[in-house]
Parts: sequence; C-alpha cells; structure tokens
Amino acid sequence: MTAENAHDFERCIGAFGHPRYEIVATGETYDGADGVHGFLLENKRAFPDFHFDVRRMRDADDAVIVEGDFRGTHLGTWRGLPATGRAIDFPLIIVFEFENERLICERTYFDLGTPLRQLGVARDPSSRSGQIATVMNHPLTFARALGRQTRIRRQAAAGAPRSLGAGTRPEATVGAEILNAVSGERLLFLQTHRSSGGSLFQARITMPPGHYVIDFHFHPKQEERFEVEAGRVAVMVGGALRYLGPGEDVVVPVGVLHSYWNAGGEPLQILYEHRPALISAEVFFQTYFGLSRDGKLSSTGVMNILQAAVLIEEVGDFIRPPKPYPPLQDALFKPVAQLGRALGYRPWYPQYLIASGPGATLTP
Repeated sequence: MTAENAHDFERCIGAFGHPRYEIVATGETYDGADGVHGFLLENKRAFPDFHFDVRRMRDADDAVIVEGDFRGTHLGTWRGLPATGRAIDFPLIIVFEFENERLICERTYFDLGTPLRQLGVARDPSSRSGQIATVMNHPLTFARALGRQTRIRRQAAAGAPRSLGAGTRPEATVGAEILNAVSGERLLFLQTHRSSGGSLFQARITMPPGHYVIDFHFHPKQEERFEVEAGRVAVMVGGALRYLGPGEDVVVPVGVLHSYWNAGGEPLQILYEHRPALISAEVFFQTYFGLSRDGKLSSTGVMNILQAAVLIEEVGDFIRPPKPYPPLQDALFKPVAQLGRALGYRPWYPQYLIASGPGATLTP
C-alpha cells in the first residue's frame, strides 16, 4: 500500500507472487503484471493525487484485511468521464490473499454509487432527484415495478377494513401515541383540531439521540412553536442555527423553512405546537409515521415520489418541502399525484389510523 500511495507501481507489482486485482463493485479482474499496471495507471491519470488511508487491519489465516478510505481529485478522464475537478472520498475494504508466503490477489470491496454520486453522475436513489432520474433513465423497469406494486396494493385493499367513508378525513385522538420507526420519534397527541376548536395543535415529541435530522420544510398557513422539556435540540430557522436546552423555546413564522435534530447524547423531549390547528396535520402524522412502521420510508425519511405527491396534495396546507420552487408545486405535483392515485397510492391507509379503532372520530 505504501508503494501504491507513492505511485511506485513497479514496486507495488513486485510485491506479488502473481499480480492480480479483483474489483468486486465493477466485476473487473486484472490478472498479470500488464493488466494490474494498466489499471493503476488509469487511476493515476484520472486521480493524480489518489491515496489510500488505512483505518485498521486484521490478520486471517491466508489473508490480511484492510479497512480504509480512498481519496483523490478527479483531474483526468476516468471511464469516459471528463475531469470534473471534484474530490472523491469513500470507504473500502481490501482483502490481500496469500498462498503460503506469496501475495496472489488484492480484492477490493466498495459501494460504486458513492464515488459516482460524489462525481455528480449519479443520484441517491432515496432522494427526490434520484427518484426522478430513476424514472427517466429506466422507464421500463420502473413501469414493471409499479405494475407489480399496484397488484399488491389492490390485493391488500380488497381485504382491508373500510373504516372511512367518502368525503371524510381521519382525525387523531387526544392521548394517542404513534411511533416513527425510522427516526425513533414518539408523538403523543395533546390537543387536536377538534379538542381545541381549531385553535391549537399540540403534541409531545420524544426523539432518541443519533444522527437523524428532520429535514427542511415549511408550513404555509401555521406558526410553529416548540419548547424543550428535556435534552438539547439544534434548530435551523431560515439561515440561523440555534441550540436550545430545557425551558427554552423557538417560534417559526408562517412560511419559513426550518429543520431540527437532537443535538445531545440523551433523549430529546419537546412540546410541539401549531396555530391554528389543521386536520391535515393529523392526517400527515398518522400516514407518515405509519409508512415508517411499514418500511415505506428511506433511512432519511424520504417517501417515494408518487406517495409524496398524493400525500402533499391532501396535506399541502399543513406542510411543504422546499423543492420544487413552492409557487410551482401544485402544478408539478398534480399529474404525479394523479398517477399515484391510479396506481393505488392514498393520502391515508386504514391500518395506520388511530381513528380506525373503537370510538373513531371522522370529520366530513
């Protein structure tokens, strides 16, 4: 590895009893001195400053396993991609395989999507842009997947209990608690549209420590306030970052982008309020938290674009994402929502609703 980091490829190849590189992510094998040398030269031309930083090493009976990070700057053509000037920095594992005392293979494992995203030629498939790119680049695969999903949804709907009539929207129940299985949040309803006469939505939210972030969003018709009861929260309101502890609060004006996360090592507990109270907030939390428990959200809380469009069409008076450009969202989301509904997506599902149990309350 020292020789490779020094770009002394002759010395690097000389360390092998038989030179062989296997790149598992691409399925490529470079066997023999000429093949390995060509591969290393390609890397040097594309990333002249490339180097591998070792984190830790482990010995096995016939191998040495190395965990580390590949870093470099894209200053030359790589696999047909002209120089972007971007830096790459991604983790990988290398297995050096031995036969007796002879090094016979270097086998590398890494996620190919990571450097491609860093170079700007791929998108995170759980992001909005990634989902759109998937539809545009792989329409046939996407259509087949949607067809299969539609069949599954229709089969499930045929056997699902029908607790809501036409023209009704599901309310939450004061005292009910719901879980977001992705973020670990628990939300306890304290005041609802019905209980407050439409003046106040109030809930107690607890969030475990970790790296989960409530992503940027805004409320087009409501002022938001939350007060820290325990723990420490980081809040971005507009472009301003604040850290709040117990007894401190923050007010987010109507229409202002904001984001927050647990900034401490202990569980965070906040009193969360919106004025006025909207039933769409109760619809959103029941559906969104339900989707998380059903494995329908990414690890960062992103819905697939069809589900998101259907839900936003229903609860857009309560919550909106920052992109696309807000004045254009209704026009852009409408055809996507129509497609989503045709494929079986709904703004709520009976199995997620608090109101589907005994004493259910429905609002016309």
